[in-house]
Amino acid sequence: QMGSPRMLKGEVEFRSTDGGFNVTDAVTTAVRQVTSSLTKDGSLQFFVNKKPILLRGAGWAPDLFLRDNATSHDRLMRYVRHMNLNTVRLEGKFPGEAFFEAADRMG
Repeated sequence: QMGSPRMLKGEVEFRSTDGGFNVTDAVTTAVRQVTSSLTKDGSLQFFVNKKPILLRGAGWAPDLFLRDNATSHDRLMRYVRHMNLNTVRLEGKFPGEAFFEAADRMG
């Protein structure tokens, strides 16, 4: 719906003010600008990268056997896209990083 995701690679660094804590990590993510405003009739309108979007979603329940890997998340995210959904509400156990990486890759 919003085109192919623009994946960016970067590095994130966290430092404590006293110098005792310093962590650097490489990240790959999709960067988007998400905003909202009220319409004339009082409805909330969302925008992604300044384009209006109608949010269509469903609840996401984790795999029954708690398998958290890129292969299963890619397959399930394809189901989400085939159902023309563009958002999911997380329910139950919070998914691991593989879920969010798959969501970024699928846009």
